[in-house]
Amino acid sequence: MTAPALPTSLLDNPRLDRWIHFQPDRTVRIATGKVEIGQGVVTAIGQIAADELDVPLDRIAVLSGDTTHGPDELYTTSSLSIEMSGGSVRLVCAEVRAKALERAALRLNCSRDDLTVADGQFLQNGAATGQDYWTVAAEIDLSQAVTGTSPPKPAAGGRMIASIVFEPLSENDA
Repeated sequence: MTAPALPTSLLDNPRLDRWIHFQPDRTVRIATGKVEIGQGVVTAIGQIAADELDVPLDRIAVLSGDTTHGPDELYTTSSLSIEMSGGSVRLVCAEVRAKALERAALRLNCSRDDLTVADGQFLQNGAATGQDYWTVAAEIDLSQAVTGTSPPKPAAGGRMIASIVFEPLSENDA
């Protein structure tokens, strides 16, 4: 599978750990270089992460504009912030979700396809496993660069954020 073109924010800040961290208090810290200037970017970034990771929004803590502990995304520019940073967060969370599912499958000696995620917990054929993001997080190398090869979840299914925000415009839309 050929990796898709990555958003500029990911090209400039490719390490997964610049974007995501599983906190000891069982929350997920999502970092963005964008700041809130009334356009709802911080809320939207949190919703995107919650959707991709299958965790409730109240378990997402968004770190905004801290380039020491998060990505340096240069400017906050209206809806482009959602397209660039939101698209980056979506790809990062999809990749980390895939890595966490692979790790949980190894721990549980099962196929990754047998696992789903609900409220950050890994379920095997719908049953609780005692494993979740926080139990496997230390075994995932988040210092790696994002590859973009883990597909984000489809927009269907009542998700908070629709994928249309991140789809490239066709020539007819320009």
